[in-house]
Amino acid sequence: MKVLLLLFCFWSAQCLYAKLPLDIVSDSLLYVSEDFSFFDAQGKSVLKGILTVPKNLSSSTSVVVLVTPPLPIPHDYYGLFSTIADVLSKNGIVTLRFDNRAYMDKSYSSKEETITMFDQTDDVRKAVQAIRKDVRFKNSNIGLLGHSEGTAVVSIEASRNKEIRFIVCLSALGMMGADIVYDQTSMPLNLNDKIPDDVKQNMLFALKEYPYIVNECSSLDSMLTQIRKKAHKYYTSIKDKERMFGKQSLEEYCQLITQWYTRPRIVSFIKYNPELYYSKLSCPILVIYGKMDGNLDYAKNLMGLESIIKRYQKENCEIMAVDSVDHDFFKVERKIPFFIKRLSHHKPSESNPKYELEVFEYVAKWINQTKFY
Repeated sequence: MKVLLLLFCFWSAQCLYAKLPLDIVSDSLLYVSEDFSFFDAQGKSVLKGILTVPKNLSSSTSVVVLVTPPLPIPHDYYGLFSTIADVLSKNGIVTLRFDNRAYMDKSYSSKEETITMFDQTDDVRKAVQAIRKDVRFKNSNIGLLGHSEGTAVVSIEASRNKEIRFIVCLSALGMMGADIVYDQTSMPLNLNDKIPDDVKQNMLFALKEYPYIVNECSSLDSMLTQIRKKAHKYYTSIKDKERMFGKQSLEEYCQLITQWYTRPRIVSFIKYNPELYYSKLSCPILVIYGKMDGNLDYAKNLMGLESIIKRYQKENCEIMAVDSVDHDFFKVERKIPFFIKRLSHHKPSESNPKYELEVFEYVAKWINQTKFY
């Protein structure tokens, strides 16, 4: 069995996030939906989206840009963002959700993952600028709401753009990217009792070294050289190659590892350091985790952000974790690791999964009660 190949497939799969078919929320009597578009940061693609505008709009109405991870994701985010937009706009908040660049520009290959969190950040700034050009929002407080890797985008943009007045981070990255990648790629191994301990430890050692090589190298050439060297050493150290790699040759294995870890999006993810960005924030911050998160170790990420907030004495910051909620804010009864979801096509116990709307109601309340200075 190609054990390592399966691990990488699992990790890539978990980054696809929830794609369960959900009913798209329609307009209510309290707000209207408008088509909205703007050019990406390269001026190459028109990014199309939906603006939800409360009917009781005033100069004090807040605006929130919803930010996805930099993967090919449409504006509704498979139901997550359409649901959040519905709740927020019913509470008097303007929202913008849009098809991101990785989704809109078909010249990009989803397998190569060339769009990074920094590319997404540049596009978010363009979205904010486009909103500000609308006379209705000339004096509005504009904030960002990100989910998962989208929270990295939010932290980066808010740290360099003082026009961002608040941020909301759902399932936030609160650790070094290299640590998160290791945690996720090693999760299937750590939960597998059938693999002999010596084999498992050898695999875990290799999985731990690859992301740290990427994090420490400053150039792509050095990454490729060092990762290939480590992959070569690991392959030749395995006695039962048929069991570990199947018919995969040394060259094929080295190519798999080097290509996987040096994709632009993965490199940016690995090198992400939340302290670089959260330490510079002066705006109000709300961070929410689900305690049943099967993608991220919520406790470690929560503690990581808490330590940064305390170290830099940030005020007007709230970090919380919610019971019976998973990575995508579905109501769940137990934690399901992301790779098990992919293997079993697991879905929440209800045939029609439900979001924990109280979380989104809390977000709306927090935004409306936040004091801007």
